[in-house]
Amino acid sequence: MSYNIVYGKDKRRYPGPKSPWKKPLIYALIALTLIVTAHVTGLSAAIWRFLLPGDPTVTEAALIGMVENIKNGVSLSDTVTAFCQEIIHGANLS
Repeated sequence: MSYNIVYGKDKRRYPGPKSPWKKPLIYALIALTLIVTAHVTGLSAAIWRFLLPGDPTVTEAALIGMVENIKNGVSLSDTVTAFCQEIIHGANLS
């Protein structure tokens, strides 16, 4: 038992049709703005140092080696093991 009242010739429905690409576009623009702002202000270097704990040169070299091993088809367990061993070796714990 429903009904619809139409006044005049305006048959628009409110709030109107929603576009499916509006939210992802807004999120992408916000992410891009944050990335550019971090790069311009120099905050990206601080974030990179935070993500690479310990000696950054050792960790970065180990990370690059890990990516190359994965690209070359080395198994993931062997790659992660080599990454961890290189980090521990670079820490000079002995």
